Amino acid sequence: MRPQVVGKAQPVASQSQLDDEIYLDEADVPQEIEIDQSETEPGGFSGPIRTDQHAQLAGAIVNGTKALKQKDASTLLANVQTLAKMGATPREQTPDLIKQWARDYARISGKKASIPEGPGYGPTYWRVELAPGETVRADNEYFSGMISEVTIVPLVGEDVALTVAGWRNKSVCNVTATEGQMKTCEWTPKFSAAFNSTITNQGKSSAIVYVIFT
Repeated sequence: MRPQVVGKAQPVASQSQLDDEIYLDEADVPQEIEIDQSETEPGGFSGPIRTDQHAQLAGAIVNGTKALKQKDASTLLANVQTLAKMGATPREQTPDLIKQWARDYARISGKKASIPEGPGYGPTYWRVELAPGETVRADNEYFSGMISEVTIVPLVGEDVALTVAGWRNKSVCNVTATEGQMKTCEWTPKFSAAFNSTITNQGKSSAIVYVIFT
């Protein structure tokens, strides 16, 4: 299903604008991902128990963004290859980091990037920009008895909230993250159904957030 914007919406940027915005100031890029293992609400937590794949993808996004800014070709290529091996796929209106960074690697190094073939299906990532108070929502189908996860990784901003809700809009998980953190909602649906993931910028400044789905 198509992501929906609720609340204050910003004009949709062009693909070239989205690609250009990958170039962030170094101060805007977290130096490392912090994984919070504390309990949130029942049915949702943040931690590495079942989020290894999300942590790997989040790390590749953060480290690749930093490498691009610093024009570090070898580190950029390593993160491109990580994304490719995972089969990471962008959602609508999100730059394809494998293609984008492969071009950037060639431009910086003068060499063609060697991209490994990954699985046919992997985690998806969604890049969203949120003004203070803005909210976006994505709807996804999840299957009964299967562990389901959604992760937020703010590259810029603070107090970014994720709420996952299911039937009758009943919340199954709430987490909040700030720049440099990775927070994951995990739950196991009793029935196959659509769940909505709502991301809200509760901070006082704009936020750039990657949302990871499996």
